[in-house]
Amino acid sequence: TTLLETSTAVTSSLDTHTVLENILAQVEQILKIDKSSIITYHKQKQQFQVSASRRYSDEYETRIAKFDSPNRLARQALERSEIVQISDLTQQEQPEQLAPGSLAEGVRAILVLPLKTAHADPSLLVVGKTQPYTFTQSEINLLYNFANHASPTETWIEEQHPRDAGGEPTTGDMPHNWASAELIRF
Repeated sequence: TTLLETSTAVTSSLDTHTVLENILAQVEQILKIDKSSIITYHKQKQQFQVSASRRYSDEYETRIAKFDSPNRLARQALERSEIVQISDLTQQEQPEQLAPGSLAEGVRAILVLPLKTAHADPSLLVVGKTQPYTFTQSEINLLYNFANHASPTETWIEEQHPRDAGGEPTTGDMPHNWASAELIRF
């Protein structure tokens, strides 16, 4: 039912922020995540920005935009195109450089997952737990496939039938069918 609820959220609104918030709520429900966000790297501004978040303060969003470091997990995940996680930020030498604002928000375990963004700025799903935790490969696979199925990178807009758009459904070439197949495989 979570996948159905997410598909309904994605197809029922043209408001990107609302859709992203709904996707994050579903992500938190699936794996009992304490905090989550979608972060986008704006190439022109050369900075990260929070596109949507749940259970984070406004100060967290400000830190994400202002602080950059080559050691930052978000930068590592984007540059390497791979998932990065830390099981306990308090055990790291410079946690603020790795995950700006996370410790101040009570996050101890963090996972940063690059999203497929062929037609949008690079984006990441960031999930955190308030206690030390190591995400299993199965949990990581589920998050990866779920996030890319939900396609929060604005590529989903071609295949929506939004209730508030008025008129005929919009259709396209369904850019995330591969993710649907992957989700079923897992």
